Amino acid sequence: MSKPATKFVFEKSDKGLFAFMETERLIIRSLSDGDFDCVVRLQSNEEVMRFVGVGGARDEARIKEGFDSYRALWISGNPVSAYMIFQKKPDGSEGEFCGMAALETIKTRDGDVKKIEPGKAEVMLYFMPKFWGKKLGKEVLRGFFDMLSNLHSSGFPFQVEGKPLTKLIATASPGNTDSIELQRKSGFKEIETKDVKKGDKFVPKTFFEFDLSAILSPSTAPSSVGDADKVAAVIRSKL
Repeated sequence: MSKPATKFVFEKSDKGLFAFMETERLIIRSLSDGDFDCVVRLQSNEEVMRFVGVGGARDEARIKEGFDSYRALWISGNPVSAYMIFQKKPDGSEGEFCGMAALETIKTRDGDVKKIEPGKAEVMLYFMPKFWGKKLGKEVLRGFFDMLSNLHSSGFPFQVEGKPLTKLIATASPGNTDSIELQRKSGFKEIETKDVKKGDKFVPKTFFEFDLSAILSPSTAPSSVGDADKVAAVIRSKL
């Protein structure tokens, strides 16, 4: 059986950057102002957040802080941000809210200064419990791989600190077997397990890496999604 095609649209306007992606079963799009209630339902759910950070549901104030940060990135034209995930109705429109995917920059500390690692981003997936076990995570990741590959070859690569995004990092708590299985089956390479400081606690995390250079074709222009005045790409392809 062939893998499902991914259709996507990226468009920049005076309101910021808009992203839309359609896979076999899902609609994935940029986070908008009207999505706050969905994000609260997701991140205030104890089951969903069990393995995120130090574990545990987030209060609304903390959720609002993260939400506003993600929205500011989209408004500034930066696609390394949060994406909303919905079921796709038979007519192709948005159905029930499923969860959220996020791309975040990776920060390392140089003395007292935090620096962003160029060309790298961490990918995170959150799903409402009723959608667990349906292999939606693999479908979302395949859609992201497809999108990144096609935008790169079209001359609009995602950029982090001035360098095209070529490395995706994922982490999982050692007890989160479903997440670990997802990374392995999606082509991520397991790197190491170590204790990571989250707030005032240290928690064990297993690190995975996906080398995007294996699926990225040479770029045809030295531009980026963030620098383009307008990017509108509707592409169907198979990885």
